Amino acid sequence: MNRMQKFTKKHRRNRDSEFQSYTYIKNELKNLGWNTNNPNRDRNGQLYTQQECLLNSEIKPKLGRLSPEYIIKIDEGTFWVIEAKPTIEEMGQAYKEAAGYAILINNHKLIKAMIVSGVAGNDIDRYVVKSGFWNKKYKKFDIITCHNKEISSLLSPEFAKTLLKQNSAILKDFEIDNEKLLKTAEEINRVLHNGSVRKDK
Repeated sequence: MNRMQKFTKKHRRNRDSEFQSYTYIKNELKNLGWNTNNPNRDRNGQLYTQQECLLNSEIKPKLGRLSPEYIIKIDEGTFWVIEAKPTIEEMGQAYKEAAGYAILINNHKLIKAMIVSGVAGNDIDRYVVKSGFWNKKYKKFDIITCHNKEISSLLSPEFAKTLLKQNSAILKDFEIDNEKLLKTAEEINRVLHNGSVRKDK
C-alpha cells in the first residue's frame, strides 16, 4: 500500500468515526431531554445540525459559510455550540473550534452562544466531552465545573438553564434528578454486563 492509499484509508476511517459521533451526540441530547428537531421546521425544535444553522437569519451573518456540527437553541436568544472530532486526541481541537464559532456568534448584539462543547472519540475508543461557559467580562470561555469537578458529559436542558441563571461556569447548587440518575446507572450496568465485566469487579 502506497502513501496515498494509506492517507485515503486513514481519512475515510476518520470520517466514518466522525459520523459515528454525530449519531452519538444527537442520541445523547435526545436522551437528556432536548428536542432534537430543527427549529426552522418545528417551533419547539432546539437542534440545528451542520448547515441548518445557516438558515437562521441571525446566526448566518456571523458564521458566513462556517458551520459547527451542532448548534442548540437554549432559548430565543441563547445558543450552545458543539464541535466533534473522530479521535480522543483531538479533544483540544474540537473544543477550540467550538469556542471559535461561538465567539463569532457573540459578536451579534441580540444573540449569544453562552455554552460550547467539544466532543471527541468514536464508538470503539469511547467519547470524551469538554464544555465551557461564556465569561462576558473577560470575553472567553471558562471550563464548566460542578462540585469542583469538570463536567465530562453533555448537558441536560435543566443544567444549561441553571448555568444561565447563575451566569457562571461554576455550578453552585444543582440537584440531580433521581430518575435520570437511576437511568444512567442502569445504562452503565448494561454496558458492563455486555462487556462481560464480573459483578465483583
